Amino acid sequence: MKNISLNDIPHQTDSDNYQTLIETLPVDSQTTILLLNGDVLKKENYRITHINSGDKIDLISFVGGG
Repeated sequence: MKNISLNDIPHQTDSDNYQTLIETLPVDSQTTILLLNGDVLKKENYRITHINSGDKIDLISFVGGG
């Protein structure tokens, strides 16, 4: 179990990489950007980037409107 910060809230995860983490969260991966320790993580790197205890993750979702 890894202890991370998810949108400034302590969170524990068994996920090994960011692709599996995103799949367990109630977010639309098509409209969500993941910041890892303050830097944008490209979607093509989600599967190959390992989660480490202490990582700070911020999820930013875009919504449309008119």
